[in-house]
Amino acid sequence: MNFVLTILTFVFLYFLAGLAGAYTFRRLDAISVAQAAVLGTSAYAFAILQMRGLPTYLSVIGAILTAALVGGMAVGLSERTIGEDYALLTFALQMIWSGIVSNWTNVTRGPLGISGVGLQIRFGSTAPAFVYAAASAILALGILWIAHRGESSLFASGAAVVARSSELASTVGLRPLATRFQVGVASGVVAGLAGLLFALFVTLVHPSLFGIDVSVVILAISFFGLTGKLVKILLGSALLILVPELARFAGLPGARAGYLQLLMAGFTVSVGAVVFFRHDR
Repeated sequence: MNFVLTILTFVFLYFLAGLAGAYTFRRLDAISVAQAAVLGTSAYAFAILQMRGLPTYLSVIGAILTAALVGGMAVGLSERTIGEDYALLTFALQMIWSGIVSNWTNVTRGPLGISGVGLQIRFGSTAPAFVYAAASAILALGILWIAHRGESSLFASGAAVVARSSELASTVGLRPLATRFQVGVASGVVAGLAGLLFALFVTLVHPSLFGIDVSVVILAISFFGLTGKLVKILLGSALLILVPELARFAGLPGARAGYLQLLMAGFTVSVGAVVFFRHDR
């Protein structure tokens, strides 16, 4: 039972991360390769604030606000770099982030990471695995509903104008940089919630949990929802999480299952890039 609940939790958390990535593309045609850094920022912020003795609710608020700020700043950079240049920039940001958390040992404990995250939170007689599975499912479906409702909103229309041309957006009274920052904040909040729940669920934050390989998996999941219905992202998350985990359950060594996941993610990104880039031309 715990195995099933664990799989469900990871599927919904990666769905949230993929939804955050797809949101920036659907609003601004911007593909980010730094979603794992946003997740990790939230997770590390919560762990560090907890170590400093802050109450749990303040640590949660601080973690989400930090992720929102980082997400807003990262997407705001798309005002200066677009298309493949922006994707390359976010790749660099992801590598910089990994370097910082791996070497800033006084704050992040470097390669050792921070263990015991959220262990002070109690759920009474209810199993934590059930609580996190239910919480991730409710959160994922709730945010999916909100995102679906926002597809035809006035803000979405304004963001589409900004994505097409900042000059055109300025002529109709829109502020391109502010719009991009707002999209990034919304994406950062969603990714931050996923990162926070992930850290609480595994009770650990570690540089390898939010590395470039994780960003590639999240990018692949987001590709399922670049166009069409957002619920397709859930299918992508299920495939990229469920298949490797079932392979581990069947006896495949953990490292090889991880390579299988990266193989699937790389194939998805490659096919998706060819399809969408050809469509753009």
